[in-house]
Amino acid sequence: MNSITRASAAIGRIRQHWNTPPAGKSVPYREMAAYGAGGFGLYFAVAVSGSISLAAGNTLIGNTIGITPVDLQWMNIISTIIGFGLVTLRGFIIDNTRNKMGKFRPYIKFMGLPTVLFSLLLVWLPYEHMVYWQKFVSVLIIFQLIQFTHPFFFESYHNLARVMSSDTQERTLVVAVSTIIWSWSPTISNMFIPIIVDAAKFNGMTDIRTYRYIYPAFCLAGIFLTRFAYRGTRERIVVGRSHYAQVGLWDSIKAIAKSKNFWVSSVAGWIGFLEGATAVLFLWSFEYGRIGSMSMYGVMTLILGSSALIPLWTTPLLTKYLGKRAIIIGTNALNIFFLAALLLCYQNFFWLMFFLFVNKAAMTYFDTVSPSMNADIRDEQQYLSGKRLDGMFSIGVILGSVIGMGTGMVIPQLYRLRGLVDDYNVLYDTAIRNGLFEILIVASTIGAVMNLIPFFFYDLTEDKQRGMIRALKIRAMFEDYGNKVLQDDVLVEGVAIIKQAKADYAATGGKPLDAAGLASLKKIRRMKVFRGGRAERKTRYEARLREEDKWNAHYVIDELEKFSRGDVLFSLKLARELCEGGLAGLYRFEGAARGPGREAAAMPGGGTKTERNIRRLAMNHYRERRRAAKAINRFYPGGTVTEFDYAALEELYELPEETGAQLREKNRLIKTANRERGRFYRSAKPYIEARELLNQARNYGHLEDIYAAYEEARGKSSGGSAGDPGARG
Repeated sequence: MNSITRASAAIGRIRQHWNTPPAGKSVPYREMAAYGAGGFGLYFAVAVSGSISLAAGNTLIGNTIGITPVDLQWMNIISTIIGFGLVTLRGFIIDNTRNKMGKFRPYIKFMGLPTVLFSLLLVWLPYEHMVYWQKFVSVLIIFQLIQFTHPFFFESYHNLARVMSSDTQERTLVVAVSTIIWSWSPTISNMFIPIIVDAAKFNGMTDIRTYRYIYPAFCLAGIFLTRFAYRGTRERIVVGRSHYAQVGLWDSIKAIAKSKNFWVSSVAGWIGFLEGATAVLFLWSFEYGRIGSMSMYGVMTLILGSSALIPLWTTPLLTKYLGKRAIIIGTNALNIFFLAALLLCYQNFFWLMFFLFVNKAAMTYFDTVSPSMNADIRDEQQYLSGKRLDGMFSIGVILGSVIGMGTGMVIPQLYRLRGLVDDYNVLYDTAIRNGLFEILIVASTIGAVMNLIPFFFYDLTEDKQRGMIRALKIRAMFEDYGNKVLQDDVLVEGVAIIKQAKADYAATGGKPLDAAGLASLKKIRRMKVFRGGRAERKTRYEARLREEDKWNAHYVIDELEKFSRGDVLFSLKLARELCEGGLAGLYRFEGAARGPGREAAAMPGGGTKTERNIRRLAMNHYRERRRAAKAINRFYPGGTVTEFDYAALEELYELPEETGAQLREKNRLIKTANRERGRFYRSAKPYIEARELLNQARNYGHLEDIYAAYEEARGKSSGGSAGDPGARG
């Protein structure tokens, strides 16, 4: 097949699936394009706020405004402490968001303009008429405002890709396609802004006029373009249609703390903090080394930006055949070599640009795969805990910030060691600049090695994630069945998953992956994946998936049979006792709490895994009931707890908002209702969860009824959409 034929076939596939996703997928190409276009606007919008950081070496805050590297780090420590509360609050708000637009799209819509206005306020303050302490305080205060709005805006956009599909391969494709589109935004701005700076006769990127007069046009244009991201996309989280998101803060933290792969990913970033030390080489080589004009800097920015194209085009294919873990380990290893080689030739313009180019390409592979990997970790957490958490994964940001308060002092000390204390003009001295460049390259290489090591312990493979998603779809199907909102296409898919899982489980004897199965998988995975035509490659790939999925059928079987396990039966016993006592029983529990507490503590803590789980469940049950009793005393004096009306809250979201007065009244009513919902949840949490568990057990007992409706539903669904019916919002 020649290039013209391939191009024609690709265009045909795009046209065919522009509005309708390919078979077995969820996201049409139109939606991917809209997401990418919104990202293009987002990176224009954050052109200024993205240039603002409290890291040593930041051009705007350090060089232009004049805050010293050490004071920047002290500002960073202060902001980190303030940020603890902001990050926790932001995560809690996102995970409990109830909006018809979804979980993330509202923040893309409403948080962009405040972010731009705060960042422009920072650059328009009259620093030329301020003394040093006034600059310090002003920057610190405005940075806190940006620190609140910017993550809502920026992170919500990137989190959106994680919930547009439940298929890990499709997520990677969404990220790659959108990145191809939005990556041109910083490339264009970074190319044209220096050219405009030269034409305007400004003093380079350290001139405050650059940020006051040139950047705003890009920011405001970006706000307009972000509308594509929130208008042209959908969120598809695998939960029941009637599922109501309500997550406690402490429960969220405990659930995330148990995720091994979350810690692997987080630790890699924490201990690899030095890897970004060379980020200043490119700009400083032009700004202080005078290796070229700012116009040439803009052109070279474009060339460096193009380094992302090959990784972006090839990442979906490599992920499909090699897996995300292999890509991250491989590209990180290459990056170590590229950084080490830079030490030998950074004074040569050609070799400096070459190794910065390949370094950026390697990092693009990592940056493209990471969002999909993080989404897989969230799927694993949802499978294990039963609650979908996204915002509270920012706990890693909090812990990383604590660590960063110490590690952030390292690079300023390296600056000081090589003569950069508070006057950046010393970088015009070649000896000082080169000495600093060398120590930064060595530090960056060490950081790359440290960043690589944790990923050898990452064990959430693509086939495991697929097994978990199937189990989540079964869970959602039973929930919708119990609430009488089960759709035919979801029923058909769910029963098909169950039947295939039972056949695979029988074929493997219900055993985990043994030596023979592992050898079979390795043989399939060692096939020359790129050999042969498209049809042959597709056949080999599907054979590999089939073999992998056969050994992961236990995820679905375990989900179907979980109510026969000893620890789950114990949970059902506790749930029945609690529901029989009703909400009034929660209130009366506090006075008689010592007895149940002693009984739970006296249970055997050793022995089998089931015995340990039962003791843990008993202790948690006791603690939760104590907390609920205290909450009832606080919010419902006298112990009379009124059941919250969730249907009435849903009706509030449907109220008109055509006028400003209507919108204000609607928001007031929703705010009041959500406050009452929060009080009820804190007071009745054990009762609510016990009722949910009993309902779930009751629904799982209706599998034969679901089978009975299967044939009729399959006939109706056969004429429906080819998209993934189980991944829905």
